[in-house]
Amino acid sequence: MERFTIKVELVTPAIISTLTLDGLLGAILFDTLQDVDKAHAAIPIRCRDGLYHASVARPVGTIELGKHGFIAGLRATHDLDPDLIKQGKNGQPHRHIGLTRRSDFGNVMNGYQTITAQSIQWHAEGDPEQVLELLQEVEFIGKKRTAGFGQVRGWQLMESELDGITDATGQPLRPVPLPMWHGDANAVRADAAWRPAYWLPQHRAICAVPKGVAL
Repeated sequence: MERFTIKVELVTPAIISTLTLDGLLGAILFDTLQDVDKAHAAIPIRCRDGLYHASVARPVGTIELGKHGFIAGLRATHDLDPDLIKQGKNGQPHRHIGLTRRSDFGNVMNGYQTITAQSIQWHAEGDPEQVLELLQEVEFIGKKRTAGFGQVRGWQLMESELDGITDATGQPLRPVPLPMWHGDANAVRADAAWRPAYWLPQHRAICAVPKGVAL
């Protein structure tokens, strides 16, 4: 296992939030393997007790934060299971929502925070050549890729002394559950997902987290 840094040069602003290198690699492998467990097992990053030695994405150099708004249409076209609807005082579901009332919901405005930076990097420990090979064909990263966000210009592999978990000052480079954290005792704490699949509620815990990272 080697310690290394992966840097990606960007063409457009990205929406990346807490994108870890293991999460990115797991998504790439899933596209090929179509099996969550096999994809995670194939991630070429050191893994200790479920914790991958791979940092969250961090912008390099001058950065600019922005907002991207989008409109989502909430117009249900199917009936809901009555058991999932809140019951009234008489034990019956609230009155039926017909097609007319469904259309009244209309559009909802949502938004994402964007990051404009020349490049983004991750620190990690594992097989750098295999990691770079998996990333070479990736043309977009982050959310809203179909809208052109996170377009990649190129990938670069560099040497690093960091293990992907703790930086040189003892601060976390990624979410680390407190029982597994051995860095700065005063590190920021938050409820966070700490292992893939990051969307599973059972993969959340109180963690030491990097400063300035939205979770």
